[in-house]
Amino acid sequence: MTNTNGPRQSRALVEQGIEARARYAVTGDFEPLQEAIALFRAALDAASADDPRLAVYLSNLAVALSDRYERTASESDLDEAIDMGWAALRTTSADSPDRITYLSNLGVFLSDRYDRRGDLHDLDTALDLLTESLDHTEPGSSDTARAYSNLSMLLIDRYERTLTPSALDAAIQAAEAALKNTPAGDQEFSGHLNNLGNARRLRYEHLAMESIQASNDPAIEITDLLLAIRAYERAAELSDGSPLHPKILMNLGIALLDRSTVLKSDDDYTRATACLREAVASTPADSPHLPGRLTNLATALRFGAGDTREAIALYRRCCELDTHAYAEDILSAAQNWGIWAMERDAWAEASEAFSFAWRAAEQLYRLQAGRRNKETWLLSFTELGARTASAAARQGEGADAVVALERGRALMLAEALDRDRVDLADLAAVQPVLVERYLQAVAHVRRLDPSS
Repeated sequence: MTNTNGPRQSRALVEQGIEARARYAVTGDFEPLQEAIALFRAALDAASADDPRLAVYLSNLAVALSDRYERTASESDLDEAIDMGWAALRTTSADSPDRITYLSNLGVFLSDRYDRRGDLHDLDTALDLLTESLDHTEPGSSDTARAYSNLSMLLIDRYERTLTPSALDAAIQAAEAALKNTPAGDQEFSGHLNNLGNARRLRYEHLAMESIQASNDPAIEITDLLLAIRAYERAAELSDGSPLHPKILMNLGIALLDRSTVLKSDDDYTRATACLREAVASTPADSPHLPGRLTNLATALRFGAGDTREAIALYRRCCELDTHAYAEDILSAAQNWGIWAMERDAWAEASEAFSFAWRAAEQLYRLQAGRRNKETWLLSFTELGARTASAAARQGEGADAVVALERGRALMLAEALDRDRVDLADLAAVQPVLVERYLQAVAHVRRLDPSS
């Protein structure tokens, strides 16, 4: 960085950038966001390494890059936002009042990368950062509300990976704390309502599933669902015209679909599909949220009175997106599509869906840094092999069925074998039989998984 323009110039550029980003937040127009990023970069270029406001400049650029990632799904923007977020923390003292903001923002960026790559290390780090940020909070401030709301969002992610209901209880408490601490007129209020709706809707779904499993004629408690719908409806009113609006519409559509199923309400189903269609229509083609919204609309059409062909086309459209960018979403969509195809005895279609699922599953598996994370992901697609084998067998493809049954185990075996070890020669001198078995296992793994 050079100091050609001085601190006064940097401050002026940042103020202009904040104004431009505010225009983007209100209108959703992309150009002001591009302008904001350029201004924040110029502010950094004009700043010196010892500028006392350097962390502010880094943080503003990080947030704007995160905004652009939300629009374009550019992985480089997200990685740079995380780098800028860490840099802002490193240049901020432990007692700085700005530290809560930097901790909270960085937690969100890491959560976004977890959503994209499925790396549990990112989620764990994000939770640690958000928890630390709460040590710096002051009641009734926007920063405090944002920290609680972000913590709620991360706890929901944790529940979705572990299915631990206590994570949802904590998520609801955090979301309610966010709303309680939100100053009057704060534009982020709708986002906090959305997170509360998500936590309550997921707790309703968890408890409903437990009731169904426990009884053939379950009495399903819908209080959480009704409260979730109320939160979403209010959030939708407040967010109309903002970039957050499609996300809230999608969540409202899912909740209305749940209520239509329980109450047998055609009106709720009609409203639900309308919300989901509008959410898809309002989502840019390169948005990281597009896969999930396509899948939710497809699922609504699948379970309701919608067009089967349209639902299939939506699932396929989702699965044909970039696996590297959307592996977790594609895995979920492909498995749901494949199971539905099996229910209709559409075996070739099921095989097509499961082929997409395997591609996404292996991508997620290989992205994990440690064995525990690999095992966690492997458990999430343990039934994929059996389903793929069943679809292949129904089409008379016996060899493919056998390979499908072994494919998941082959992934973990390959990890356990650590086949690139260099000390086999020394080991063979004392344990020749063990080494021979090892080499046979490696050869078997390579036959099952030629890409390994």
